[in-house]
Amino acid sequence: MTDRDASAAIGFGFQPERSPHHFFVLPPDEAGGLPMRVFERFEWEKGDADTRGAAPLLERDPRGRLRVELPPLKWDRVSPPLVRALNRRLRAAGLPAGRFRPCGTPVEEDLGKEMLVLLWATDLADPGQIDGIAANWSLFRPEELRWLYTMTDAAWGALNERRGWRAALREMLAAKPPADRESAFVSDVRDTRRGGFQPRSPVPPGSAGILPAAVAQERDPPGDDMRAPVETPPPHRRQTFGFRPEEGRSFFVTVPKRGAREPVLVREGTEIRPVARVPQSLWKRIAAEVADDFNARLREEGRATGSFAAGTTALGRLFGRELLVLLWALEPCAASCTPVALRNWKALAPAERRWLHTMTGANPVSWKRALAWLLCERPVIHQEENLLLEI
Repeated sequence: MTDRDASAAIGFGFQPERSPHHFFVLPPDEAGGLPMRVFERFEWEKGDADTRGAAPLLERDPRGRLRVELPPLKWDRVSPPLVRALNRRLRAAGLPAGRFRPCGTPVEEDLGKEMLVLLWATDLADPGQIDGIAANWSLFRPEELRWLYTMTDAAWGALNERRGWRAALREMLAAKPPADRESAFVSDVRDTRRGGFQPRSPVPPGSAGILPAAVAQERDPPGDDMRAPVETPPPHRRQTFGFRPEEGRSFFVTVPKRGAREPVLVREGTEIRPVARVPQSLWKRIAAEVADDFNARLREEGRATGSFAAGTTALGRLFGRELLVLLWALEPCAASCTPVALRNWKALAPAERRWLHTMTGANPVSWKRALAWLLCERPVIHQEENLLLEI
């Protein structure tokens, strides 16, 4: 990084000659009664850095759009930790630190995406939650934040959206992420243009964003197999999905016989206590499509397919973790949510499902609420189990 390169940065790491795509932050105008606003822009002119007001910005960039608004009280709480986090990234990249100027400040594209995840969560949070949300946000890895941005922006990025992934972000950032979580995202899974904030020329479309084969296989952390006893299914367990005894901890789904009233139970390894209980009525709605999803991948690998039937079905640890994400999302929801949740679960890549499992296993209370929002979109809650915070 040369001095010339560093001096070319405007605001927070924005270098127009590399890419004009950026986010522009206008601070609150309390005299005029205006909130803090963030615009996403795709054009840049030399005088934009000294522009006052939103109208000239939008006139110069017809594709630009308003992404989020925050009242002064929330902005005053979230902006100090946001500035500290952004400047840590800039110093690590050899770029000068930035600050939010009264006339507005551009933020580099990738940093802006990460910033929006925090601001979207702040938008739906109570003021008393903001300090904790900002602290937890700073513990997420950049590639995780960019993935959360991409998934949220795909369907729930409208200005005043308050459900789906937007509501899920508030729940996700309410909990501290586990420090020893698996590195499931070494590059952006969905963002195919760039592989993360680095002061370099743009990467050609399609050259990033695909998980390497080693990551897609996602082996458990070192020592996991040593902690869990190796399971060997007894002879009566004939249904399996990717079950390999040598892999260590697996999952077992027990489906009661026809006419029985007991729920379907999901157990992990040799644990007696189930990790999920599923009413048979719900299981009948999802079992066939879950099996089709798993079997399609098994066929691609040239492995034997499986089926869910009465009795116990063994699942490889990766399939088991993916199944739990769907079941946890449906726990507090009424049956009417099932088709939407199943569709959204099937749209997730396997590595994405497993990352969600890791995060939910570490913080089940808030992340199960997040799963309900992001899979069910507009969850209808069981009257006796109001587990979600209403907005």
